[in-house]
Amino acid sequence: MRWPRPRFSVRRLMITVAILAIGFGAIKWVSDMRARSAAYRRRAQEFLEMLHIGSMSTTPDGRTVNRYENENVRRRNGWAWRQAWKYRRLSYYPWLVAEPDPPPPRPLAHPRSARELPERDDPFVPWAQDSRPPAWTFLWTW
Repeated sequence: MRWPRPRFSVRRLMITVAILAIGFGAIKWVSDMRARSAAYRRRAQEFLEMLHIGSMSTTPDGRTVNRYENENVRRRNGWAWRQAWKYRRLSYYPWLVAEPDPPPPRPLAHPRSARELPERDDPFVPWAQDSRPPAWTFLWTW
């Protein structure tokens, strides 16, 4: 038995072109999201590299503090943590719009030493230990 000869009609050709356009558009969208996600991850890493980490010492009240840390360093580290967190989140959701970065904090003329500062309350430190992306973002984060 012979196969029937395929018929090319305008309707079938338009449907074929529409399916191809949707497929190619989806491929381009995923590749754009992968590029944006990689750029945001690089930017987050740049902010993490700005963090000032030095020698640790113990205060008389038993806290462990960075020997070279002062208010300026703590404020700058907090700003860098917030920026790194923002860009890490944007790398997971690259279609979101990135707001402009706030300027880094201005240095204080007479900063207090870490030994005089109250205990640190960093909400961003746990993010550094567990930075796995959500499972559904595998198309652009792997």
